[in-house]
Amino acid sequence: MIPPGNDPEWSRRVIVSYYLHDEADIMNLMGFMWFSLGIPAGDITIMPVRYMKHINVMSLFSVSKKLSPGRSEFERYQPISFSPDRTMSQRPNIAENIEKYSQTLVAAGLVPPGSLGPACPPSMPWDKAFDMERGLFWDKLPNDLIIAEIGVDQAGTATDLIIPKANPKKLYLVDPWDLINTPEEIIWPDAKKTRERIQNDFEDNDKVEIVHNFSAEAAKQFDDEYFDVVFSDWALAYEETKKDIADWLPKVKRGGIIGGDLLCLEDHHWSGAFGAIMEFLTKYVLEDSEILVREDAARTEFVKGLYNKYVENSIDIEGAEFYMKPHPYGDILVRHRSKTLRYASWGTDDEKSEDIFQLKPDLQTLVDLGRDRNFSYYPSGRTRAGTWSVTIGDWIDNVDFDELQEWANSNNENDWVPVVFEKK
Repeated sequence: MIPPGNDPEWSRRVIVSYYLHDEADIMNLMGFMWFSLGIPAGDITIMPVRYMKHINVMSLFSVSKKLSPGRSEFERYQPISFSPDRTMSQRPNIAENIEKYSQTLVAAGLVPPGSLGPACPPSMPWDKAFDMERGLFWDKLPNDLIIAEIGVDQAGTATDLIIPKANPKKLYLVDPWDLINTPEEIIWPDAKKTRERIQNDFEDNDKVEIVHNFSAEAAKQFDDEYFDVVFSDWALAYEETKKDIADWLPKVKRGGIIGGDLLCLEDHHWSGAFGAIMEFLTKYVLEDSEILVREDAARTEFVKGLYNKYVENSIDIEGAEFYMKPHPYGDILVRHRSKTLRYASWGTDDEKSEDIFQLKPDLQTLVDLGRDRNFSYYPSGRTRAGTWSVTIGDWIDNVDFDELQEWANSNNENDWVPVVFEKK
């Protein structure tokens, strides 16, 4: 069998699964909702799902598309891109659906009422609306802090948000740029030119220092409790995100902040970053082991519901195979073949499909996050990229940094793991 994600002949859907705060809505709206490639926003396909009393799906940017040969797992997670000149008004149901998401986050105390949807004026271009939301974190920071940004790329965050809004005492921009290229593989063709341009742009700014190195190696250059803010904006994989947190957390002062741009509680997310950040928050900040137990139980029930949907109660789906990412909050993948009617010839096609289900935390977990005075969340209309931050409070006294590194270095296998069900 070809491993999931490696065959370009298979189409892939990414489906965001959400726990709503209103039990009546769960009973009335049970189902999976997604946007398909070529279908205008607002045109929704609904597949009823019984036996799933926990989850309702309201996916804003879920996708259905053919995989291209040679595409990486990272690239295959990407939703359909929108052109820079696309505005909210051109996709009339977007603001309404974002507002539906916000109901859950508001109920949990994570965002104020109306912070999603109305915060993006219908006439505003997508990219401008998203930057406006991302700037809220930097707006609230005091000036004259020592800040590190991990993952600089084109330095847009530094020049557009960090410097004008936070006015740091010292800003360290950490990125490997061209170091990620090897003689065998050029991953970022323009990386050297980008680095040289950025070094030139900040050459006369004594408040900005360029750290041309990988994240783990760069962290070793600084004393513990040196930074006021460490902001990570690069790690997408589970193992990368864990390591980034473990390496940089000791470098932040008491009362300082560690955070980043890659946690998305309201929409499609990068599975690895999402899982690692949520696991860190649960284990070390909230210090509540029962959360992971509860989430794991909910995930197990969800997979059972999928089995009922695809195997027990389906007449047009064949050969369903189930996989999971081997970490908390990891995605669930169902690979299957289904018969699709072709109206022109009144025949059927054997459609090869991969459905990825991304489970959001249940309501109680979101409530726990909303109640924690150290945690803050700033949602973003940019899919996959909400801003999260954690203040270094008393919880840090209970962190064993050696154990934290062990956690960061464990279970780094990020492949899909087959799920085997007992036959009835």
